Amino acid sequence: MKITALIAATALVSVALVCWISPRNINILQHTASTLAASLANAKVNTDYGVEPFSAADGRIEISGDQWTWTATKGYGHMDLQAKISCKIAQSEPRVEVSKIINMQW
Repeated sequence: MKITALIAATALVSVALVCWISPRNINILQHTASTLAASLANAKVNTDYGVEPFSAADGRIEISGDQWTWTATKGYGHMDLQAKISCKIAQSEPRVEVSKIINMQW
């Protein structure tokens, strides 16, 4: 249910941004996309691992043409969790990828 609500919010934000994007509004797009991406990453990680480690400030956002991509890595126990969220600005459903990276240095 939480993920469905986030996807619906993504659709509304994406439609609004298509009509509103301009060079002076790029900082607002970056902030909005980062906040949304962290929420989507946390929803996925919470389902898989029962934690919500990401915040908007943790990631790096890249905007290229009509697509944005947010990536972040957070430590969790003896591994790192890596999230990559990408979405075309006019697309309603972002791609959410979360993977674990095992740290072998002890």
